[in-house]
Amino acid sequence: YSSLVANAAVYGHCFCWHVDADPAEMPPSAWRDAYGDYTNGASGRPLLVSLLVYVDDEWRREWDAETLFLDDERGVGVLVQPRPGRCVLMHQDVLHRVSAPSLAARRPRYSLVLR
Repeated sequence: YSSLVANAAVYGHCFCWHVDADPAEMPPSAWRDAYGDYTNGASGRPLLVSLLVYVDDEWRREWDAETLFLDDERGVGVLVQPRPGRCVLMHQDVLHRVSAPSLAARRPRYSLVLR
């Protein structure tokens, strides 16, 4: 199963922390019957990943709209600045969110996510 999601983050919006998918929380299905309840990255099991692609032709640092990744247990994280054509490959069970573009951007920050 895969899907393509288009995002357009705009100034003033608030984005929630989320995971794209967690195999330990999959609903009942033939897929879950075949692979069971497991931790993403477990040996011999499918690895669930998302590919995030920043698609703007231009994005300046002062426009913000970074993607934030959080290790909730330790309270530390990483941010990735949008850059034209930049791609981020991540495990789907990583806690993350988008920060809103600044008022200076005067435009949405576009991205595509393949999950």
